[in-house]
Amino acid sequence: MDVANIGATYRWNTGATASRIRVTQTNTYYVDVSLNGCTKRDSILVSFAPTFRYSLGRDTTLCAGESLLLDASRVNASYRWNNGNTTATRTLTQTETVWSDVTVEGCKVRDSIKVQFIDLPRGLLGRDTSLCDGQSLPLQVNVPGATIRWQDNSSANVFTVTQAGLYSVRASAGRCSVADSIRVDYKPIPIFSLGPDTLLCNSEVLNLNPSVAGGTYRWNDGQTTIPRQINQTGTYSLAIDLNGCSRSDTIAVQVVNLPLRLLANDTTLCEGRTLTLQLQVPRANYLWQDGSTTASFTVNGAGIYWAQANAGRCQIRDSIQVSYNPLPRFNLGRDTVLCTGESLTLLAFTGADQVIWNTGSSTSSSINVSNAGIYSARAILLNCSFTDSIKLDVNAIPTVTLGPDTLVCDDKPHLLRASASTGAQLLWQDGSALATLSTTTPGTYWVRASNDRCTSTDSLELSFRQCIVFKAFTPNAFSPNGNTTNDVFRPFINEFVQVNGYELQVFDRWGGQVFRSTDINTGWDGLIRGQQAPQGVYIYWFKIEYVDDKGAGSELVRGEVSLIR
Repeated sequence: MDVANIGATYRWNTGATASRIRVTQTNTYYVDVSLNGCTKRDSILVSFAPTFRYSLGRDTTLCAGESLLLDASRVNASYRWNNGNTTATRTLTQTETVWSDVTVEGCKVRDSIKVQFIDLPRGLLGRDTSLCDGQSLPLQVNVPGATIRWQDNSSANVFTVTQAGLYSVRASAGRCSVADSIRVDYKPIPIFSLGPDTLLCNSEVLNLNPSVAGGTYRWNDGQTTIPRQINQTGTYSLAIDLNGCSRSDTIAVQVVNLPLRLLANDTTLCEGRTLTLQLQVPRANYLWQDGSTTASFTVNGAGIYWAQANAGRCQIRDSIQVSYNPLPRFNLGRDTVLCTGESLTLLAFTGADQVIWNTGSSTSSSINVSNAGIYSARAILLNCSFTDSIKLDVNAIPTVTLGPDTLVCDDKPHLLRASASTGAQLLWQDGSALATLSTTTPGTYWVRASNDRCTSTDSLELSFRQCIVFKAFTPNAFSPNGNTTNDVFRPFINEFVQVNGYELQVFDRWGGQVFRSTDINTGWDGLIRGQQAPQGVYIYWFKIEYVDDKGAGSELVRGEVSLIR
């Protein structure tokens, strides 16, 4: 109960002083509310009805066809079910979750219950049935949540029938169950045979008469009668039905119409040729004059050849005579290389009926050729031909030069270089074959250039003399004391070397320059700006450009020199 007023004070008959109190017992309650010196009292009678309990029962499972009565009766109560009914009871016949509100003297209590009805299917196995011998029947029962029990006490969902009998099953779910049974009978299938696959010779006939009492017949070509007279190659199938059970059988019939001849007419071949004799008789075995049994035989020599074809009881033999004519053989020779201006005579078979050259310019047995190319001739004698060819290359005579007679330094080997035509092979007088020859010996040198059989030669006279070679000497100490001995520091070189550029610089140990000269003959006299330099170690470098017998060159030299006094 709440009597809140802003700024007021409160006193309840329970002793509480808050604006709100909670009560749990029947009684008359009053409160005094004071505000700004004014007080007002109010009261209220609170009555509590007695508490009660009720239950619709536990969740339950029933079998299809059963019913459940739910009773929520109370004295002086009102009712309301989840479907809107207001009676004290309700009857259930299908799966449902139900709740009910019961109100007594203004107090409401709700309870609920879940009721499930199990509806097991009927006719689990179907009608009684008949099978043909050799067939099987899988009986399958699928009832979700149920356990299965067959007549043999097995519990799988599938039971496979392979023989006649009465078969039963029971499906159980909780306290609900359903049973069914089926009778399975077996009927015989017709037994017959068309016989083994058969080979007929030419005009023979095969009689097929597979009679089954009470049966109906259907051939693969649609015919429905027996017997059948077979005289053509083919596959014949017959299905016989007896009271709904059928069996089929098939026979392959091969009619061998043997040919009048197996081999071709007598023939003549050219030497080296072969002849393949091919036999093509369906379902036949073969025998040749040499005892071989393959379908083909290769002839590579003159003689009489025979073959025999055996197809079951069918047989035929034939022969052929094979003769050979010799080939008009000749040889144009190996592939050849000519030098410019040369020619070659090519000779084919003499005595041939005809000679054909690929040049088209002659039909005689020989021709003269001088141009590069491939030349071929075909000689024909007694309808047998022989062909040979030769490749002719014409090479230009190669050129080679060593240059003029040469005078060189004697301090190292001299490299002779031969300049020759592209592709030419070289040979020096010492037997080497490179483009260059290194030597230290004066004399006459020659080299031969060859292009297959085409050659040319060149030579030169080689002489040696002592060479002028740049060398520099730099002292590591000097003493500028005026005695004209070792008074000046500078590098010394061969006097015959031509100097094209020179620079010398000297530095003290702190890197300060104390001397510089661009004259090879002017050295440092130990003075720094006219004053004697102190004794010690100095750093120098000089750069020189020169020409000697080896050619132009340059050097940069760095080092240390000691000044001694």
